[in-house]
Amino acid sequence: MNRKNKVYESGGNLPLFLQKMNQKRLEEQIIRVVETINPDAYVVDVRLHRSKQSILRIKVDTDAGVSMAECAKIGRGIGHWLDEENILTFQYTLEVTSPGVGTPLKLKRQYTKNIGRELRVLMVEGIEKKGKLLSVEDAYIVLSTKKKLKGKKKFEEEIIELKFVDIKESKVLVSFK
Repeated sequence: MNRKNKVYESGGNLPLFLQKMNQKRLEEQIIRVVETINPDAYVVDVRLHRSKQSILRIKVDTDAGVSMAECAKIGRGIGHWLDEENILTFQYTLEVTSPGVGTPLKLKRQYTKNIGRELRVLMVEGIEKKGKLLSVEDAYIVLSTKKKLKGKKKFEEEIIELKFVDIKESKVLVSFK
């Protein structure tokens, strides 16, 4: 068995920084496997929850969205790879899903996918911004927001730039019309 591919159990005898390093290594390997299964797909999140019933949760997406059938195909591929390489040495459940409505955006690619949609952005300092996502640049996003005019009931459009480093969380607002 190749020790470099070995992911140790959380809470084992390894120090926390080594557990995190192994989690990162697992995530990097899963990203490579997903890319070979579907080059259009990308990994949004990987979480390994250790308990009596351990769960490996992987969120995947594509620029056009991901179907349940595609999640199942990716899940079968990852499951086969995990078994072949004997990556996890304990019993676990594998879940492969799409990020879903209401899941915070994590990657620049997700922002790009949602250009034209309404976002709720929570800034690091606690201020909340809402607006239509106009564009995505290397270091920031551009939102069109509505600014209330002083002493009036009218609003005017304001274009603002929000740096990624200043964003704590962004979610797509879903409206039912």
